Amino acid sequence: MRIGFIGLGNMGRPMAANLAKAGQDLIVFDLNREVVDGFVEEFGAAPANGLASVAENADIVITIVPSGKDVRKITFGNDGLAQGMAEGKLLLDMSSSDPTGTVDLAKELAAQGVAMVDAPVSGGVRRADDGSLAIMVGGAKADLERCRPLLDIMGGQIFECGPVGSG
Repeated sequence: MRIGFIGLGNMGRPMAANLAKAGQDLIVFDLNREVVDGFVEEFGAAPANGLASVAENADIVITIVPSGKDVRKITFGNDGLAQGMAEGKLLLDMSSSDPTGTVDLAKELAAQGVAMVDAPVSGGVRRADDGSLAIMVGGAKADLERCRPLLDIMGGQIFECGPVGSG
């Protein structure tokens, strides 16, 4: 399984690093190309040529960006994830997003046959570094189980909160 990872900032970089250290096959994207290049050099991940490229080349795409508005923009904006997400793929949004916007986004993706799980995190950079984040998860049970191996690498506590938007 190949994992797309979008957002290599203060929280995203250590989370992606933990996935890479655990042997996950990553394709990474960030607006800051220097950050991507450094991550690729250090962890051997593949760099993405754009957002749609991440979605085309990954089974699960993880986003951790500043807001739900940013998640929507990278999903449905120019060269967005939705352009590359085929039926059966899954978006795992770990950003702190508005629940209503998350539910709407999940409905739009479901029309394409794409599943979504929301899984915001708590614990700060220190806990992102050591893989002990608290992760609140919203989504269908089967989708959660599909993501669980990744969540277990990044988090010490996984809280199942209900349907999409509950995380």
